[in-house]
Amino acid sequence: MAHGNVAHQPNDQAFVDAQLTSRPQLDTVAPLSITAVRETCTADLPRAIVTPLLNRDGRGIARPPPIRLEGKDMGGADYRHATDFVTTNGIRLAYKHSGGGEPVLLIAGSGSAGHFWTPHQTPALHAAGYATVVFDNRGIPPSEAPAGKYSLADFVADTKGLIEALDLAPCRIVGMSLGSMIAQELAIDHPELVRSAVLIATRARVDAARLAQTEAEIALVESGVRLPAVYEAATTVFKMFSPSTLDDDAAVASWLDVFEMSGTGTVATGQVWADLAGDRRAALRRVTAPCRVVTFTDDLITPPHLGAEVAEAIPRCDLVEIPRCGHLGCLERPDAVNAAITEFFDHN
Repeated sequence: MAHGNVAHQPNDQAFVDAQLTSRPQLDTVAPLSITAVRETCTADLPRAIVTPLLNRDGRGIARPPPIRLEGKDMGGADYRHATDFVTTNGIRLAYKHSGGGEPVLLIAGSGSAGHFWTPHQTPALHAAGYATVVFDNRGIPPSEAPAGKYSLADFVADTKGLIEALDLAPCRIVGMSLGSMIAQELAIDHPELVRSAVLIATRARVDAARLAQTEAEIALVESGVRLPAVYEAATTVFKMFSPSTLDDDAAVASWLDVFEMSGTGTVATGQVWADLAGDRRAALRRVTAPCRVVTFTDDLITPPHLGAEVAEAIPRCDLVEIPRCGHLGCLERPDAVNAAITEFFDHN
């Protein structure tokens, strides 16, 4: 793979350095910089909920009007009231189709609702001329949450059915974490559904450290023990964010509020088993759609070396590594992520 640096910035705004590794070499990607955390929602958590960044004891950062709980007011759009439903693969899924242009399907990660994408990614895609479809995976209300363990194959079948029911194929896909793994399986086994894909915070296998973490989470679920919200909030902030965010006291205080409040959500625990999929590197060599992998330098959940393995395995794939981001890089540096997505889709 060849290595290069970001060389330009759209809209004449100051740019930040982002590492672009490509095969073949593509046009340079132009991420923007942000200096404060703005409206957000949780992702890859035990529960899905959307909350405002609350000011704790007078501290915190400037923020837009509050995002009310359960997605009722996400950045000024009433996500839940605008949600439609489709039944596929024996399960009822909630989705929202918005914007005009060719469709982009966005697949959220474990524990994350579809409105994970609506503060930052869907507005950027709409501005770039694309329509978007976001949806709640099985286990995320108001989509159905059947009892039992969910496999990666369950999520793939659900998403395949959604694409077919909404007549989206072949469509562009953006996946985050578990959502990327779903997108990869679609590209492997159902190439007619996938025009191109951006795979954010992804992997093709689980290494020893991540396997230990997943097994620990499964053991906790099976034990029936529920940890205090304050404990879950603190450990989640440490796992999900980069040192640049963790060293910002005001940002940490706001994120702790967000994650403590997320304890009121309801997500089926069956999602945790989807992380036990085997090594898919050989299968990824069958992917024919052009793909881009986006990794985050400080990601502890899906570290850059695992994302690089995906980019290496897929024949027509390049790799963008964005610095100063943890696993929730879509929220820490959304403009950089948005630039990587839209630049790729404009050429694919």
